[in-house]
Amino acid sequence: MSLLITLTPDLVLNKSLSHYVNLLKKETSKPANLFWYKSSDYLVTLNFVAHIEPEQSQELISILNDKVPGIGKISLNMKQINYFPNEKGRTLVAYLDSSTKLKSLHHTVSQSLGIVGFDNDLRNYRPHISLVGCKKDEDKLNELPEYEYSDKIIYESIDVFKVSFEGKQRIIERIERINLQN
Repeated sequence: MSLLITLTPDLVLNKSLSHYVNLLKKETSKPANLFWYKSSDYLVTLNFVAHIEPEQSQELISILNDKVPGIGKISLNMKQINYFPNEKGRTLVAYLDSSTKLKSLHHTVSQSLGIVGFDNDLRNYRPHISLVGCKKDEDKLNELPEYEYSDKIIYESIDVFKVSFEGKQRIIERIERINLQN
């Protein structure tokens, strides 16, 4: 099984991002070449584990339940909407500022994964929410409408999801919610 650990979605932010994405859909001439993330998938990933045994998953959840409460609410700002390059193409994302508390939480999750047998993630953590995926560079949306979201985004918990696939469709099922406060 796969495991996805995220900040619990901010519903007000997700509604605002969904409105923005709907504007993009109306303005594009190549919707078939793009993968539009559903608003329920507007998640801030802390870590993804491609394969984890059920016993490791339960141990990890137990460790996170011990370590995560007490970190406190995490307050973030929207930084910008821009492309996130990767090897297979480009993804349009909403970048978030990385606060000290968020870095601490990400570190705690990484350390907890280390305890159950996974290597620490050495990549630079860049918090973002994926909005639209492009199959090829030439499919990118050339002009992006302005997007402003000035409200603070407050996260009060994290979610642990079991991830599976039915064909090409990703299915995520929340198996645990852990509050960031005691």
